[in-house]
Amino acid sequence: MLPKQVLALVVSTLMMATASASPVGVAPPTHQYLTTDDVPPGLVILNSTTTSDNGGTLTWYGSQTMSADKDANDCKNSNSGLDPICRRDFAAVRDVCFDLINDLNQMPGKFDKKVTDVCRTNNGNGGNRCCISWEKGVSSSEYALDSLKPAAYAVWTNCDFLEGDTWMVSGLTRNTRVGKNNHCTTQCMSNRPNGCA
Repeated sequence: MLPKQVLALVVSTLMMATASASPVGVAPPTHQYLTTDDVPPGLVILNSTTTSDNGGTLTWYGSQTMSADKDANDCKNSNSGLDPICRRDFAAVRDVCFDLINDLNQMPGKFDKKVTDVCRTNNGNGGNRCCISWEKGVSSSEYALDSLKPAAYAVWTNCDFLEGDTWMVSGLTRNTRVGKNNHCTTQCMSNRPNGCA
C-alpha cells in the first residue's frame, strides 16, 4: 500500500496531465463540410461533371425560376467588388478553392442565368468542397465565368486562416460585377452552395 503523500502526488500529477491535455471549455476546430446530398432549400443541382484533372467533381446549383433582376448600370461606378469581407464560418479548404479557381480557366465561358453556385468536391481527403456563389441570377454571356475570377481570387488571397494544421478560406465581396453586362451582385466563397445566404 502506498503512503498517503505518494498517492496524493500521483493523483495530483495525473489530474494536471489530464487538464493540460484537454483544457476545459476549448473545443477542437471542427469543419462544417457538406456533401453533394446537402442541397439548400430553393436550389437544385443543374449539372455535375468530373473535373478536367479527374481530381474531383464540379457541381452547378441554381434555381428553376431564377431570372436576372439587376440592371446593367448598378455596378457602373462601383469598385467595391474586390474588397473582400472575410468570415470564418462555413470555411472551405483553401487548396480546394485554388483548384476551383483553376477549374474556371478550364471551363466553357458561359453559364445559364439560373445558375447561382459552382462547387468543386475533391476526391479523397473527406471529400473537401469549395463553392463560389453569387446572390442574383445574371444574364448568360461569353464572359460570365471570367467575371467570377477576380472576386474569387480576392477572397482566396485575403481571407485565409489557419485552423489546426489546415489553411481555410471564407469570405464575400459586395457590388461585384458578374456577367457580360456587369450585373451587380454579392459573390461568396465557402464550403457550401448558396454561401451568400
